[in-house]
Amino acid sequence: MANPVNLDLFGGPERPPGPLATPRRRTAEHRKHSRRPRWWHMARPYARPEEIGGLLAQIAEAGGGGEAGLKVALDVAEAWGGTKQYVPQRPDQGHPLVAIVGWEAALAIGTAIGGNDWPIPNAHRDLLPARRRLIRELHAELRSVTKVALELGIGEPTIREAL
Repeated sequence: MANPVNLDLFGGPERPPGPLATPRRRTAEHRKHSRRPRWWHMARPYARPEEIGGLLAQIAEAGGGGEAGLKVALDVAEAWGGTKQYVPQRPDQGHPLVAIVGWEAALAIGTAIGGNDWPIPNAHRDLLPARRRLIRELHAELRSVTKVALELGIGEPTIREAL
């Protein structure tokens, strides 16, 4: 004989006690890592400062220029890309921008572009040349379009197009 199922007030089965009793909340750390495709993170080291444009170029210039500025711009794109964010002219220590890029870079960015809501680009287009370089390097190492596609999480036609 089967065990009877308790029903809640709405007629559905009652949730058992334990970890499934309450829905799991997604944390900011979880979202940060799951919002970008795998290739995005792998292509970052291959990016060049002259390849980024628009608002990210302004952020990179304010963040110190060169490689240091590129890192700052990509950190902002990773954290806020695809959203509209207010950037204050003088962020305080508790502002999220300070947590993303550090106090000095946040002050410089605030001075350069602060005081407005900005649509932060996700940097996918800016990282495409870096992705092509990464694909070529991985293909030289792995010698297989399929293995490169699996490694980067993108389709084989995209790999063939970049070669």
